[in-house]
Amino acid sequence: MANPELPQVQWLGPAENPWGVPVLDVRPVTLGMLSTSRDQQCAVNAMSFGQDDGTGFIGVEPRVTRQVTAGLQFRIDRMLADGALFLPQEMEIKNDSHVNLPGGTSWKSEAISCRVR
Repeated sequence: MANPELPQVQWLGPAENPWGVPVLDVRPVTLGMLSTSRDQQCAVNAMSFGQDDGTGFIGVEPRVTRQVTAGLQFRIDRMLADGALFLPQEMEIKNDSHVNLPGGTSWKSEAISCRVR
């Protein structure tokens, strides 16, 4: 039974999105939501990442050691320098990304790791 309080999500066919595969369109839900936290430290951590350079995670091992291989490729212009690659601007984004530095989870300020080859 569908919850009448939540907007309905739907599948978009390959011709209806830029990726050319079926995609579950959850925008009616996610674009209307706002993240909050009962833990004030999580909110402080999340909002501090805009000024974080990632060096606070140097030497910190991730709590979870699971490894996942992904064949992601990104074009770069000449050189990809060490440092911030992506920093979240709002609490809805949970992770940051750095080149040759560990990343972090924005809410709990825990190290996560991504190896680039």
